[in-house]
Amino acid sequence: MKYQIPDQVLEKLNKLFLRWGLKPEDWVLTTEPSLQRSGYEIIDEKNPFEIDLWVKLASLPWRATSGWMTLPPKNSKYLAQLEHFVKTVGYSLHMVPSPFAGYTPGKLSGAVDYLLPDGKKIKIMTPLMYIDQLVYLVTHRSTRKAFRSRIPKLLLRVKDVLRIARRKQDTKTIRACKRFLRVAEKLRPTPGHSVDIFQTPSQDGIKGQGIGAKTVNGSARLILHALDFGKMKKGEILVAPDTNPEYILILRKAKAIITDNGGISCHAAIIAREFGIPAVVGTKIATRILKDGDKILLDAKRGTVKEL
Repeated sequence: MKYQIPDQVLEKLNKLFLRWGLKPEDWVLTTEPSLQRSGYEIIDEKNPFEIDLWVKLASLPWRATSGWMTLPPKNSKYLAQLEHFVKTVGYSLHMVPSPFAGYTPGKLSGAVDYLLPDGKKIKIMTPLMYIDQLVYLVTHRSTRKAFRSRIPKLLLRVKDVLRIARRKQDTKTIRACKRFLRVAEKLRPTPGHSVDIFQTPSQDGIKGQGIGAKTVNGSARLILHALDFGKMKKGEILVAPDTNPEYILILRKAKAIITDNGGISCHAAIIAREFGIPAVVGTKIATRILKDGDKILLDAKRGTVKEL
Protein backbone atom coordinates (compact mmCIF):
# COMPACT_ATOMS: atom_id res chain seq x y z
CA MET A 1 0.00 0.00 0.00
CA LYS A 2 1.03 3.65 -0.38
CA TYR A 3 2.08 4.95 3.03
CA GLN A 4 0.29 7.97 4.45
CA ILE A 5 3.65 9.35 5.62
CA PRO A 6 6.18 8.55 2.86
CA ASP A 7 9.48 6.92 3.80
CA GLN A 8 11.32 9.93 2.37
CA VAL A 9 9.68 12.15 5.02
CA LEU A 10 10.74 9.76 7.78
CA GLU A 11 14.29 9.79 6.40
CA LYS A 12 14.37 13.58 6.79
CA LEU A 13 12.85 13.33 10.26
CA ASN A 14 15.46 10.78 11.29
CA LYS A 15 18.23 13.09 10.04
CA LEU A 16 16.73 15.98 12.03
CA PHE A 17 16.62 13.86 15.19
CA LEU A 18 20.22 12.72 14.66
CA ARG A 19 21.21 16.41 14.52
CA TRP A 20 19.47 16.81 17.88
CA GLY A 21 21.42 13.87 19.29
CA LEU A 22 18.48 11.43 19.33
CA LYS A 23 19.28 7.81 18.49
CA PRO A 24 16.79 5.61 16.57
CA GLU A 25 15.96 3.79 19.82
CA ASP A 26 15.01 7.12 21.47
CA TRP A 27 11.76 7.52 19.53
CA VAL A 28 8.98 5.31 18.17
CA LEU A 29 6.62 5.95 15.26
CA THR A 30 3.01 5.20 16.25
CA THR A 31 -0.66 5.35 15.15
CA GLU A 32 -1.68 4.70 11.53
CA PRO A 33 1.76 5.25 9.90
CA SER A 34 3.20 2.46 12.06
CA LEU A 35 0.20 0.19 11.43
CA GLN A 36 0.59 0.62 7.69
CA ARG A 37 4.22 -0.49 7.87
CA SER A 38 3.06 -3.66 9.62
CA GLY A 39 0.69 -4.46 6.76
CA TYR A 40 -2.45 -2.97 8.34
CA GLU A 41 -4.08 -0.84 5.63
CA ILE A 42 -5.60 1.85 7.85
CA ILE A 43 -5.68 5.55 7.01
CA ASP A 44 -5.99 8.51 9.39
CA GLU A 45 -8.49 10.62 7.45
CA LYS A 46 -8.76 13.33 10.12
CA ASN A 47 -5.04 14.14 10.39
CA PRO A 48 -3.42 12.78 7.22
CA PHE A 49 -0.42 15.12 7.48
CA GLU A 50 0.48 14.41 11.10
CA ILE A 51 3.44 12.30 12.27
CA ASP A 52 2.68 10.81 15.70
CA LEU A 53 5.48 9.44 17.82
CA TRP A 54 6.65 8.77 21.35
CA VAL A 55 10.03 10.21 22.28
CA LYS A 56 12.05 9.46 25.40
CA LEU A 57 11.94 12.57 27.56
CA ALA A 58 15.51 12.21 28.75
CA SER A 59 16.84 12.13 25.18
CA LEU A 60 15.53 15.58 24.18
CA PRO A 61 18.18 18.32 23.90
CA TRP A 62 16.02 20.90 25.67
CA ARG A 63 14.52 20.96 29.15
CA ALA A 64 11.19 19.30 28.43
CA THR A 65 8.40 18.36 30.82
CA SER A 66 6.00 15.45 30.69
CA GLY A 67 2.73 16.20 28.93
CA TRP A 68 0.57 15.33 25.96
CA MET A 69 2.98 17.08 23.60
CA THR A 70 6.44 18.59 23.68
CA LEU A 71 7.87 21.37 21.52
CA PRO A 72 11.27 23.06 21.46
CA PRO A 73 11.49 26.34 23.40
CA LYS A 74 10.59 29.61 21.70
CA ASN A 75 13.44 31.32 19.83
CA SER A 76 15.60 28.19 20.04
CA LYS A 77 17.53 26.69 17.14
CA TYR A 78 15.56 23.49 17.66
CA LEU A 79 12.24 25.23 17.04
CA ALA A 80 13.65 26.95 13.94
CA GLN A 81 14.85 23.58 12.63
CA LEU A 82 11.49 21.96 13.37
CA GLU A 83 9.58 24.73 11.58
CA HIS A 84 11.91 24.37 8.58
CA PHE A 85 11.22 20.61 8.55
CA VAL A 86 7.44 21.17 8.64
CA LYS A 87 7.58 23.74 5.83
CA THR A 88 9.85 21.53 3.72
CA VAL A 89 7.99 18.22 3.96
CA GLY A 90 4.42 19.48 4.51
CA TYR A 91 3.87 17.22 7.52
CA SER A 92 3.52 18.29 11.16
CA LEU A 93 4.97 16.54 14.18
CA HIS A 94 3.22 15.39 17.36
CA MET A 95 5.87 14.32 19.87
CA VAL A 96 4.54 12.75 23.06
CA PRO A 97 7.30 12.56 25.68
CA SER A 98 7.66 9.33 27.64
CA PRO A 99 7.12 8.97 30.53
CA PHE A 100 3.67 10.50 30.29
CA ALA A 101 0.74 9.55 32.52
CA GLY A 102 2.70 6.51 33.67
CA TYR A 103 3.41 5.40 30.10
CA THR A 104 7.12 4.77 30.61
CA PRO A 105 9.92 4.15 28.10
CA GLY A 106 9.82 0.51 29.17
CA LYS A 107 6.43 0.18 27.49
CA LEU A 108 8.11 1.11 24.19
CA SER A 109 10.58 -1.76 24.35
CA GLY A 110 8.43 -3.92 22.10
CA ALA A 111 8.87 -1.60 19.11
CA VAL A 112 10.40 -3.23 16.04
CA ASP A 113 12.93 -2.07 13.48
CA TYR A 114 11.80 -0.60 10.17
CA LEU A 115 14.36 -0.22 7.39
CA LEU A 116 14.19 3.06 5.47
CA PRO A 117 15.25 3.29 1.80
CA ASP A 118 18.49 5.07 2.81
CA GLY A 119 19.51 2.03 4.85
CA LYS A 120 18.82 3.61 8.26
CA LYS A 121 16.58 1.91 10.80
CA ILE A 122 13.86 3.49 12.92
CA LYS A 123 11.52 2.02 15.51
CA ILE A 124 7.79 1.53 14.89
CA MET A 125 4.96 0.34 17.11
CA THR A 126 3.53 -3.07 16.36
CA PRO A 127 -0.26 -3.43 16.04
CA LEU A 128 -0.24 -5.18 19.43
CA MET A 129 1.57 -2.24 21.06
CA TYR A 130 -0.81 0.21 19.39
CA ILE A 131 -3.89 -1.48 20.87
CA ASP A 132 -2.29 -1.94 24.30
CA GLN A 133 -1.46 1.79 24.24
CA LEU A 134 -5.12 2.64 23.61
CA VAL A 135 -6.25 0.39 26.46
CA TYR A 136 -3.81 2.20 28.74
CA LEU A 137 -4.88 5.68 27.67
CA VAL A 138 -8.63 5.08 28.09
CA THR A 139 -8.20 3.50 31.52
CA HIS A 140 -5.36 5.38 33.24
CA ARG A 141 -6.63 7.85 35.83
CA SER A 142 -4.80 10.84 34.33
CA THR A 143 -5.91 10.29 30.71
CA ARG A 144 -9.22 8.43 30.78
CA LYS A 145 -11.31 11.59 31.18
CA ALA A 146 -9.73 13.23 28.13
CA PHE A 147 -10.05 10.06 26.05
CA ARG A 148 -13.62 9.21 27.00
CA SER A 149 -15.11 11.42 24.28
CA ARG A 150 -12.86 9.72 21.72
CA ILE A 151 -14.05 6.21 22.50
CA PRO A 152 -16.71 5.98 19.73
CA LYS A 153 -14.08 6.78 17.08
CA LEU A 154 -11.51 4.54 18.73
CA LEU A 155 -14.00 1.67 18.68
CA LEU A 156 -14.30 2.00 14.92
CA ARG A 157 -10.52 2.09 14.54
CA VAL A 158 -9.94 -0.96 16.73
CA LYS A 159 -12.62 -2.90 14.86
CA ASP A 160 -10.70 -2.15 11.64
CA VAL A 161 -7.52 -3.46 13.25
CA LEU A 162 -9.38 -6.55 14.50
CA ARG A 163 -10.72 -7.28 11.01
CA ILE A 164 -7.22 -7.20 9.52
CA ALA A 165 -5.71 -9.12 12.46
CA ARG A 166 -8.21 -11.92 11.87
CA ARG A 167 -7.28 -12.02 8.20
CA LYS A 168 -3.61 -12.22 9.15
CA GLN A 169 -4.32 -14.70 11.98
CA ASP A 170 -2.46 -12.39 14.36
CA THR A 171 -3.72 -13.98 17.56
CA LYS A 172 -1.99 -11.61 20.01
CA THR A 173 -3.41 -8.53 18.33
CA ILE A 174 -6.83 -10.19 18.12
CA ARG A 175 -6.81 -10.76 21.89
CA ALA A 176 -5.69 -7.17 22.51
CA CYS A 177 -8.47 -5.79 20.28
CA LYS A 178 -11.09 -7.84 22.10
CA ARG A 179 -9.74 -6.59 25.43
CA PHE A 180 -10.03 -2.98 24.23
CA LEU A 181 -13.59 -3.55 22.97
CA ARG A 182 -14.66 -4.96 26.35
CA VAL A 183 -13.11 -2.05 28.25
CA ALA A 184 -14.33 0.63 25.83
CA GLU A 185 -17.93 -0.57 25.81
CA LYS A 186 -18.04 -0.04 29.58
CA LEU A 187 -16.54 3.45 29.28
CA ARG A 188 -18.42 4.64 26.20
CA PRO A 189 -20.03 8.08 26.81
CA THR A 190 -23.72 7.95 27.67
CA PRO A 191 -26.30 10.22 25.99
CA GLY A 192 -26.08 12.43 29.07
CA HIS A 193 -22.50 13.26 28.17
CA SER A 194 -23.32 14.45 24.67
CA VAL A 195 -22.92 18.10 23.71
CA ASP A 196 -26.03 20.26 23.62
CA ILE A 197 -25.82 21.72 20.11
CA PHE A 198 -28.45 24.32 21.06
CA GLN A 199 -26.35 25.72 23.89
CA THR A 200 -26.15 29.52 23.78
CA PRO A 201 -23.80 32.05 25.37
CA SER A 202 -24.44 33.08 28.98
CA GLN A 203 -24.60 36.68 30.21
CA ASP A 204 -20.82 36.48 30.65
CA GLY A 205 -20.44 35.51 27.00
CA ILE A 206 -19.02 32.26 25.70
CA LYS A 207 -17.55 30.24 28.55
CA GLY A 208 -14.86 27.58 28.67
CA GLN A 209 -11.68 26.60 30.45
CA GLY A 210 -9.23 29.49 30.62
CA ILE A 211 -5.54 28.90 30.01
CA GLY A 212 -3.33 31.63 31.48
CA ALA A 213 -4.44 34.86 33.14
CA LYS A 214 -4.23 37.43 30.36
CA THR A 215 -7.06 39.50 28.86
CA VAL A 216 -6.76 40.40 25.18
CA ASN A 217 -9.01 41.78 22.47
CA GLY A 218 -8.80 41.39 18.73
CA SER A 219 -10.40 40.04 15.58
CA ALA A 220 -11.68 36.47 15.38
CA ARG A 221 -10.47 34.16 12.64
CA LEU A 222 -12.39 30.91 12.13
CA ILE A 223 -10.22 27.99 11.07
CA LEU A 224 -12.50 25.00 10.60
CA HIS A 225 -10.07 22.80 8.64
CA ALA A 226 -6.65 22.83 6.99
CA LEU A 227 -8.00 24.53 3.86
CA ASP A 228 -8.56 27.67 5.98
CA PHE A 229 -4.94 27.95 7.13
CA GLY A 230 -4.09 30.54 4.48
CA LYS A 231 -6.66 32.96 5.96
CA MET A 232 -4.88 33.31 9.29
CA LYS A 233 -3.10 36.65 9.81
CA LYS A 234 -0.62 37.55 12.53
CA GLY A 235 -2.28 39.01 15.63
CA GLU A 236 -5.74 37.48 15.05
CA ILE A 237 -7.53 35.31 17.60
CA LEU A 238 -7.78 31.74 16.34
CA VAL A 239 -11.23 30.14 16.68
CA ALA A 240 -11.38 26.42 15.85
CA PRO A 241 -13.21 23.21 16.80
CA ASP A 242 -9.87 22.02 18.21
CA THR A 243 -6.21 22.03 17.18
CA ASN A 244 -3.53 19.45 16.47
CA PRO A 245 0.14 19.53 15.44
CA GLU A 246 -0.91 20.34 11.87
CA TYR A 247 -1.88 23.82 13.18
CA ILE A 248 1.58 24.62 14.55
CA LEU A 249 2.58 27.24 11.96
CA ILE A 250 -0.65 29.25 12.16
CA LEU A 251 -0.71 28.99 15.94
CA ARG A 252 2.48 31.02 16.00
CA LYS A 253 0.52 33.85 14.36
CA ALA A 254 -2.31 33.75 16.89
CA LYS A 255 -2.80 36.37 19.58
CA ALA A 256 -5.00 33.94 21.49
CA ILE A 257 -6.83 30.64 20.98
CA ILE A 258 -10.48 29.64 21.36
CA THR A 259 -11.71 26.08 20.78
CA ASP A 260 -15.01 24.22 20.96
CA ASN A 261 -13.42 21.08 22.37
CA GLY A 262 -10.70 20.13 24.82
CA GLY A 263 -9.64 20.71 28.40
CA ILE A 264 -6.59 21.80 30.34
CA SER A 265 -4.44 19.04 28.80
CA CYS A 266 -5.60 19.38 25.17
CA HIS A 267 -3.28 20.35 22.32
CA ALA A 268 -4.48 23.97 22.21
CA ALA A 269 -3.95 24.37 25.96
CA ILE A 270 -0.44 22.94 25.78
CA ILE A 271 0.50 25.23 22.89
CA ALA A 272 -0.99 28.27 24.65
CA ARG A 273 1.22 27.63 27.67
CA GLU A 274 4.25 26.92 25.48
CA PHE A 275 3.84 30.12 23.46
CA GLY A 276 2.72 32.25 26.40
CA ILE A 277 -0.60 33.26 24.84
CA PRO A 278 -4.05 33.12 26.48
CA ALA A 279 -6.69 30.60 25.48
CA VAL A 280 -10.23 29.56 26.28
CA VAL A 281 -10.83 25.91 25.41
CA GLY A 282 -13.84 23.60 25.60
CA THR A 283 -16.43 26.31 24.86
CA LYS A 284 -18.55 23.85 22.83
CA ILE A 285 -20.12 26.67 20.79
CA ALA A 286 -17.47 29.22 19.76
CA THR A 287 -17.34 28.23 16.08
CA ARG A 288 -21.15 28.46 15.85
CA ILE A 289 -21.38 31.89 17.50
CA LEU A 290 -18.32 33.78 16.25
CA LYS A 291 -17.64 34.91 12.69
CA ASP A 292 -14.54 36.07 10.85
CA GLY A 293 -13.70 39.64 11.82
CA ASP A 294 -15.80 39.76 15.00
CA LYS A 295 -14.20 42.02 17.61
CA ILE A 296 -13.94 39.99 20.79
CA LEU A 297 -12.58 40.24 24.33
CA LEU A 298 -10.96 37.08 25.71
CA ASP A 299 -10.48 36.83 29.47
CA ALA A 300 -8.38 33.74 30.12
CA LYS A 301 -8.51 34.14 33.91
CA ARG A 302 -12.32 33.94 33.89
CA GLY A 303 -12.50 31.60 30.89
CA THR A 304 -14.86 33.90 28.96
CA VAL A 305 -15.13 35.35 25.45
CA LYS A 306 -17.35 38.39 24.76
CA GLU A 307 -18.21 40.15 21.54
CA LEU A 308 -17.39 43.88 21.64
